[in-house]
Amino acid sequence: MTQATAATARQTQPARNDTWLVQACLRLIAVAAITLAAGSAAAQLRTIPDDTKRGVIRHVQELMVSIDGQNVLLAPGGNIRDRNNFIIVPTALPRAGALVDYVLDMNGQVFRAWILSEEEALRPKKSPAAQ
Repeated sequence: MTQATAATARQTQPARNDTWLVQACLRLIAVAAITLAAGSAAAQLRTIPDDTKRGVIRHVQELMVSIDGQNVLLAPGGNIRDRNNFIIVPTALPRAGALVDYVLDMNGQVFRAWILSEEEALRPKKSPAAQ
């Protein structure tokens, strides 16, 4: 083999030392993309309807809760969402109670309730006349 042919052969073969670097870079890019996607999903604010009422909810027994001292049942299909927007059972409510925005169904039962984060609790409620 002449020197020219050997040099050409070396130039056409990919360097084996570079493949691990390329794979490492691709993995790093994938991890960064997943991290950014997860971070942006966590930063999304939930939408709580404007027609909700605000009160303090406590668990009484089974599907009965107390809102501002008045006992009400959780409606069939009703749910309570925690600060992370996960659905929780009434027994998972804090013993001291939690500030919520809630909606009652036509029977006066709790249909939806959202435990408020500190940021959400600071937002003023719109008055019914303003709607």
